[in-house]
Amino acid sequence: MRSTLLAATALAAVGSIPFAALAQDKAGPIRIGLGGEFYGAFSLASQSTGVGPDGIAGTADDAPGQNRRNNGFLRVAKIYFQGQTDLDNGLRVGVLIKLNAEDCLDQIDTAFIWFDGGYGRFEYGATSGAGDAMFIGAPDPVSHMGLNSPDLFVVNWANPAGTGNLAAVPVTKVDTSTLERLNYFTPRILGIQLGLSYAPVECVAGNTGTLPCGGTYNGMPADNLPRGYDLLQGAATWLGAIGPVKLGLYGSYMRARTGDGVVPVSGVPGTGANRQWGVGGQIAYAGFSLGGGYRRSIDDAIFFRYTPDLNASDWNLGLTYTEGNWHGGVQYAGKRTTLAGREDSFDGASVGASYLIGPGIDLFAAVQYYDWRTDSPLPATRSAATNEAWSASLGTSIDF
Repeated sequence: MRSTLLAATALAAVGSIPFAALAQDKAGPIRIGLGGEFYGAFSLASQSTGVGPDGIAGTADDAPGQNRRNNGFLRVAKIYFQGQTDLDNGLRVGVLIKLNAEDCLDQIDTAFIWFDGGYGRFEYGATSGAGDAMFIGAPDPVSHMGLNSPDLFVVNWANPAGTGNLAAVPVTKVDTSTLERLNYFTPRILGIQLGLSYAPVECVAGNTGTLPCGGTYNGMPADNLPRGYDLLQGAATWLGAIGPVKLGLYGSYMRARTGDGVVPVSGVPGTGANRQWGVGGQIAYAGFSLGGGYRRSIDDAIFFRYTPDLNASDWNLGLTYTEGNWHGGVQYAGKRTTLAGREDSFDGASVGASYLIGPGIDLFAAVQYYDWRTDSPLPATRSAATNEAWSASLGTSIDF
């Protein structure tokens, strides 16, 4: 699916359902239909290499590109189980479950039900929040390989030992995590739509996965773990037009407290109380889409999970053009992350194009440049946190 203002508009309107739910007779029971997506690419990459100042391969001061291949396949596949029913009173009720079609810690990464009527839309289950679902910002040159929460990321910001640059990957969407949530989206009135989300604990139901809540008979989850609690967020979008020019604006705020009795320790993951806010916008005219966004995170929770004093600023800008079956453009992204007087940075650019060969079937090509740097005076840190890299990718994206 192409990242344009129209795509963002549709996403906000349905509250993160990626495809139209299976229609049924009014007041009939929900019948499940199958859908999904498959996208992947073959990529070539060039990265900074070196064993670091200790002269020993395989240690924490190696460069991110050390002992990495310069080509490989990347792939993501998901199967959607989805359906809805229209009740006699006008209320629509539906369900969406996403199954990852590869081995991973979270085999089911999304599972929620929804209720939609004249009052708005409610969602309950494992899903993303309003800040992610309603996002409007910089468009991607090609699907899944942009520089804003990319689904496919070709090169490395950390070395094989897990040490790297604090800036990691740029993200201007507020709270991209999938958690056990309750979401509410208002109807759009005068171009304005509001969204609210609440997650009691930073976890997903089950005994396995990256952040398990526990099984059905485990009762209430613990309240004193090093993770986020009482995650509350709000989002708002405005959509309008001035003649043939379409406009969209986005804003979102999220906050989460730390676990009871957990003492904040600078630089220690899981002991911080995360706050995020972000803004974005997009303008579209005659096939062109220009957009950008900015996000600020206090006690950053993207890759380092609620780390006190790890503060980040992300921003990006994108311009795309669509003509017939062709779509392409350019995107820039930047990020600055600070911790204990150290500042790490990321700057990158992406150029790409895609061709729609059939309904939901894209072929794409992309070239990307990445530059991670640090102002740390320590030679070992500079070695592990510095990477100037290039990549070139050919791939396909199929919705079914």
